[in-house]
Amino acid sequence: MSSTHPGRPTIVVSGDPVIDWATLRLPHLPENVKSRRLEVPAGVCWLPGGALLLAQAVKAVANRMGFGDVRSLKPLDLNSHPTQEQMQFHQSYPLIREFPSPESKYTTWRVAEFLGATARRKVLPGDEFRVQDDPKEAEVVVLDDANLGFREHRELWPQGITDVNSRPWTVLKMGAGLAEGALWESLRYGHLVNRLVVVTTANDLRYGDVEVSCNLSWEHSARDVAAELIHKPSVNALSGCPLVVVSFGPVAALVLKRVSGGRPADRWKFRLIFQPESIESWERKEEGRMWGYTSVLTAWIACYLAKNPDDLTGVEAGVRHGLAAMQELHSSGYQRDANGRLRFPSEKISDISDSMANSDRLAEVVVPAPLVTRGEYLKGKEQISGPRLWTILQDNYPDNLDRLARDIVKSGADHVLKKVPRARFRNLMAIDRVEIETFRSIRALIAEYCRRDSQTPLSLAVFGAPGSGKSFAVTEIVSSLEESGELGEIRPLTFNLSQFSSPADLVAALHAVRDVVPKKGMPLVFWDEFDTPLDGAKFGWLRYFLAPMQDGKFNDGNYVHPIGKSIFVFAGGTSRRMAEFRDKTEAKPNSKGPDFLSRIRGYIDLRGTDPVTAQETNNPEREVDKRPEEQEANLRLAEDDTYYIVRRAVLLRSLLEKKAGSLFRNIDDRKELGIDDGILRAFLEIPKYEHGARSMEAIIEMSSLTGERRFERSALPSQSQLDLHVDGHEFLAIMRSVDLPSSLGQSALAVLAQEARNQLYDATKGRQGLIGDEYKSGQFATDPVGDGSAPNKQYLKFVENIPNMLGDAGYRIVLAHGQTGDTLTEEAISRLAEAEHNRWMNDGLRAGWSHGEFYDSVRKLHPAMKTWANLSDGQKQLDRERVGRIPAILENKSYVIECYVD
Repeated sequence: MSSTHPGRPTIVVSGDPVIDWATLRLPHLPENVKSRRLEVPAGVCWLPGGALLLAQAVKAVANRMGFGDVRSLKPLDLNSHPTQEQMQFHQSYPLIREFPSPESKYTTWRVAEFLGATARRKVLPGDEFRVQDDPKEAEVVVLDDANLGFREHRELWPQGITDVNSRPWTVLKMGAGLAEGALWESLRYGHLVNRLVVVTTANDLRYGDVEVSCNLSWEHSARDVAAELIHKPSVNALSGCPLVVVSFGPVAALVLKRVSGGRPADRWKFRLIFQPESIESWERKEEGRMWGYTSVLTAWIACYLAKNPDDLTGVEAGVRHGLAAMQELHSSGYQRDANGRLRFPSEKISDISDSMANSDRLAEVVVPAPLVTRGEYLKGKEQISGPRLWTILQDNYPDNLDRLARDIVKSGADHVLKKVPRARFRNLMAIDRVEIETFRSIRALIAEYCRRDSQTPLSLAVFGAPGSGKSFAVTEIVSSLEESGELGEIRPLTFNLSQFSSPADLVAALHAVRDVVPKKGMPLVFWDEFDTPLDGAKFGWLRYFLAPMQDGKFNDGNYVHPIGKSIFVFAGGTSRRMAEFRDKTEAKPNSKGPDFLSRIRGYIDLRGTDPVTAQETNNPEREVDKRPEEQEANLRLAEDDTYYIVRRAVLLRSLLEKKAGSLFRNIDDRKELGIDDGILRAFLEIPKYEHGARSMEAIIEMSSLTGERRFERSALPSQSQLDLHVDGHEFLAIMRSVDLPSSLGQSALAVLAQEARNQLYDATKGRQGLIGDEYKSGQFATDPVGDGSAPNKQYLKFVENIPNMLGDAGYRIVLAHGQTGDTLTEEAISRLAEAEHNRWMNDGLRAGWSHGEFYDSVRKLHPAMKTWANLSDGQKQLDRERVGRIPAILENKSYVIECYVD
């Protein structure tokens, strides 16, 4: 609708009014009166809450945006006492005190504790409850429905929503009791149904029967909310609104937009705006919290809607500004005026610039809509179509992972992955979604255990390849709790059961654990290689742990000893994954495996430096085509571990920072690493580290880096020394890989790739019958990860690898200078074709592709995903055609090939 006041839209604010009676704990308590309660400095002031606070926020933002016609309930006069009518408002009682500010030397006033509330269920329909100068027409009506009575009293609703001739946008800030009440029924099914925006929080969704995960990952939380809004009958009426915003506090919001017409699958669009390095419960107890986060978000949404009521796309800008304002609200806290009274920081939350709202602190991602059948929904509402788990990392970086990994090592994950969720547990950083969720789940489990009065140990298990950092990961997770104040001092103890000769050794170890308990500190006990044999019996140690895990006691002769509160961490030595351990113990009936597992409360499967293969996971989803080639089965990665090179890059960067700090120099806002590109490529691309992270660390320690400013090739140990931790020959071969001439830089790479595609198309034109399904609409269909766009990324990789393929066949690239280059022999073409196919196949295997009778981009199946010997003649011919055009590709850029061996 057009504005009733051009350039000055009218906004009406109403809802449940609340008075916040703030009890202030004042500072500067003299030492000599700390024990005398009557002399503890304190004060009381009243602050606007509910619809009163919302109106204050809307007015502040509207004034900041240049329009100020905001109608609302009569504002509070904070310099006087409340009227008799205002005392009929709902009352709440927060305790507010000063908190130290980490950003400055000053302190900040925030809420320390919620003391209670008094809800006036019997609403008096007086003037104090009605909008002043309530217009029949307005651009936007903003309502605060906290389920405190306003929703049931139609006589208190603004005329803008009760007059059937009025067509305002209604922004409904809705608390507990979502999608319920007379107000909701009127708005959702009345004449304003297509002009309704709902703002709520994830916590309010959880208040009923809605299942939304908390603090696992942004992907998990976003998918949970999206699925519940679509499927759950108690709240799915919300998805009929044009726009729904679900807040996760100042760090994220999910925006649901309903789209008219089209296929059922296109009816809803979800977008997550989030802070990558944060989680939902980001507030720390020692920093306090603020009231009014959702009111601030709602105010910015409403004002952006009022600014352009004919375009909903601007609301997302309002969400970004709102999130930035919520963060500013927490940072500023309550302000104290000249008289010492507290004030809501209206100026701070309205003074949000576009640069603040669009900074790198907030990222955006499209969330796949959870449009699945009920059966699929019951199996796991978070899953999406296809076999792969959705990750924001993959959405941002679907390919070129080798280049991404190099950038992470050189410039750091925080600088490179600004739009990707990252979780830090002291010195441990995780960017892999599965690891993030697992680590956070374990951290929450430990925190909950520490809050309980329990005298039995908390038993956890951790599995992974040797050198994957099992003890490091758990120690850092627990230490992050210690650092945050959620856990007292920890006392790590490690016992390796492979070095124990009898159960008496275990009793002695339990006594050592027991000795720690009375002292200050929580025992963090690592039972390393707990799954090793005892006296030749597989898993023989398990039976001796059952009583200590269950009862928190152990026997020593005729005496029973309590262990006390402690954390037991069982680190696997013979099993790399929990599933493998479970299978092995189930196959051994007398192992007590099921009894042992029933006492485990959480576990971690660490992936380590090397990729997890599909064969290791035993995932039935990927057993589509049983192939005889054992080599291919071992190479094919697990579907959720295709980003192992990124995980490896984060680890390498961390180790270099720790072991060779002189290699880094400060450039702008980052620490840049000085390293030879060949060395970096070898660290990232070597197929296997013999001892996991320990091997990567060892190679760094074996290199001559003390005081050096750059990691050069001359710093590396000899090949024989490298053989201790990697295949030394392969490591050096990868390091010595040849790059394209510098004159053919990245700008020319795309041109060369397009030329390669064109050359192949020309060479095979009209021959589809010979090659079969390998050719589709001019696209080389054996590209496992391409979409048909030019240039295809597999062509980019093909072109990048040309110097190495030619070098292995005895050819080199030289400038033409008018001379004619050599031609490729048939023998060389066959050799190059096989090398190119192997490169393509290995890239596909690492990206999670496997062999299938027919091409399937969703399930990642391809008929050519097989060894060279098993390819059809037509498929082999296609590769020969591809490599046979290399001289022509280079010739167009003034280069020729030259044979340099007999």
